[in-house]
Amino acid sequence: MFSRVLSGIIDRPVAPFHKPRFADMDHRVKAVLDLLGESLSSKPSVTELADAVNLSPSHLRRLFKTETGTPLNQYVKSLRLEKSKELMEQTFLNMKQIMFAVGVKDKSQFARDFKRLTGFTPTQYTARYRSTENFRTNILSHK
Repeated sequence: MFSRVLSGIIDRPVAPFHKPRFADMDHRVKAVLDLLGESLSSKPSVTELADAVNLSPSHLRRLFKTETGTPLNQYVKSLRLEKSKELMEQTFLNMKQIMFAVGVKDKSQFARDFKRLTGFTPTQYTARYRSTENFRTNILSHK
């Protein structure tokens, strides 16, 4: 039972943290946003994303930044950090499992980026969040 709930949370697409001017956005950038939301843990490369929308990697980077206002690599990093926060809030996974689930390999870089985003190290964030009523409510609601 728990493994089904857990796999549902890990496999759930990531909601992008912002989609500026989505209605007016280039269809290729929309396709990349969708691909990133669906396949974050598989860690798609810029070349793979560019191939999927028939652009060169450099043209995709340029177009993505023009359309979203955010560099592609920074956007991917932000998605991974948001997904890791979600996993910390909704599961009992340890850091190594969370990093694997979101496609991160470098623990120290992950910790630095996470602290920059939240103000806490991943361990501090997990301890703080899991001591709150929100965590108990989230876990109980996944029965």
